[in-house]
Amino acid sequence: MRLRSYGLVTPYMNHHYVEALILCGEKKMAVDYMKFYWGGMLSQGADTIWELYNPENPEESPYGSSAVNAIAMPGTVFRPTCCENWRRRKRQMEYLVIDAGGTFIKYALMNEGGKIIEKGKVKTTVYKSDGLEDYLETLHSIYRKYEGRAEGIAMSAPGILDSETGYCYTGGKLSCVSGHNMVELLQERCKVPVTIENDGKCAALAEKWMGSLKDVKNGIVLVLGTAVGGGLIIDGKIYKGNHFSAGEFSYMAVSDENLDQMTGYWGTTGGTPALVKAVSEETGIPKEELDGIRIFEMAEQGNPQVLKGLDRFTKQLAVRIYNLQVLFDAELVAIGGGISKQPLLIEYVRKHVERFCNENPLRKLSPFLPTPEVTACRYFNDSNLIGALYHYMKKNKIGRLNIVKKTVYIPTAANVQEFNRICSHFDCEMDLSQSKYMVDAKSIMGIFSLNLEETLELTAYTDEEEEVEKAFEKFLVKTS
Repeated sequence: MRLRSYGLVTPYMNHHYVEALILCGEKKMAVDYMKFYWGGMLSQGADTIWELYNPENPEESPYGSSAVNAIAMPGTVFRPTCCENWRRRKRQMEYLVIDAGGTFIKYALMNEGGKIIEKGKVKTTVYKSDGLEDYLETLHSIYRKYEGRAEGIAMSAPGILDSETGYCYTGGKLSCVSGHNMVELLQERCKVPVTIENDGKCAALAEKWMGSLKDVKNGIVLVLGTAVGGGLIIDGKIYKGNHFSAGEFSYMAVSDENLDQMTGYWGTTGGTPALVKAVSEETGIPKEELDGIRIFEMAEQGNPQVLKGLDRFTKQLAVRIYNLQVLFDAELVAIGGGISKQPLLIEYVRKHVERFCNENPLRKLSPFLPTPEVTACRYFNDSNLIGALYHYMKKNKIGRLNIVKKTVYIPTAANVQEFNRICSHFDCEMDLSQSKYMVDAKSIMGIFSLNLEETLELTAYTDEEEEVEKAFEKFLVKTS
């Protein structure tokens, strides 16, 4: 039996040719042809042998032919060396993510999909007695557990810091880092890329990436812990301000009195200790015997004094949310921190916010006074880890954080070449798909493997939708 191979010019067509040989019982000829065709492509500088074939799991081949996959195994034909983007998609990279707090340093090995593979925590070095070297050694010892496995380090930390350079102006309770560049210090020790972002902003980024603010353009995240932290999402992005201190809600003055005292600021009057104080005053129970768990257990049982203390606390919180709403006109306010897990807290805050907006006498002058939606954050203890990872991937332009989808039509070879050149100007990943087939849009061989007589779906993993539309305007297919 003799079959001629002339005219088979694309990987897609060659795939079906090989499949036909197998179905005709010509397995040896199929293997020989794969060696001939793909070996020839390599010699011409191709960046892949078997387009979109994953050697670690042949079932992942999007062409879907088990017959071809069965012979396309390492050792049978040339071992495929897939494109870097495809290899990244099939084996998600792993990163060490660190959330440095005043009491504990939490850490996790996470993949770029945000999944926590394993995690742990160690006690934070004593900030009053231990110095910077002790702190750095603690971080380095955590990294050594994952050395050779973690592609980089993503870090969440307290204080006012420049997340672009890694310079820490302040370090919160970790005062030893003040005036130092943590990115440079860690990269020097660990020899992998490092990023750092403020912990409150990390919490906001976690909610923007996969949580309550995922589809929100303008939103506020409040984290009620020992103090009050959080972040502002404006136009879909974290807002840092001119001095990197936007979202440091603890520093907000809450009255024109006691400004020379800690009690004059939101940080000491709005976190969990403030709730404990209010309930203690109403019930007579010593503060040392109260915590968030016990307070809400008694509240759920209908304890009137506890409910009165909760009402006082949430009324103050609602006033501050109202003020933030006037400033930022947010679509959504998400409340985080341990006590935000309690539905009763959110219920009380909503009640007070709605009352302030509805009963505001200024409505007589301006009836239109938007009331923000108040909800709980999706992520609690892991929010800083998730947000730190998001910041790392965003800064290093990896992973699939935001998606732009467009329908395109590139019917000629000249169109394909021009389209591919435009793709190369973007530093994000791009796919072209058609039915069940998907290729790397930056691989010209991949594009030619699709049916160019029909429209294709372009997926760009970026938040620069306007730039994508402008660059590919010539090829876009308008949809009704």
